[in-house]
Amino acid sequence: MRTAGLGKNLEQWCEEIQEEKNNANRWERRFQEVQA
Repeated sequence: MRTAGLGKNLEQWCEEIQEEKNNANRWERRFQEVQA
């Protein structure tokens, strides 16, 4: 079985998920600042 391509895809998925989390955290912070 060749998993090189799969591993690369998994890394890309992890990076995208991290970016989504960072964006969500940024929006949460902005939202809290507006509410404060």
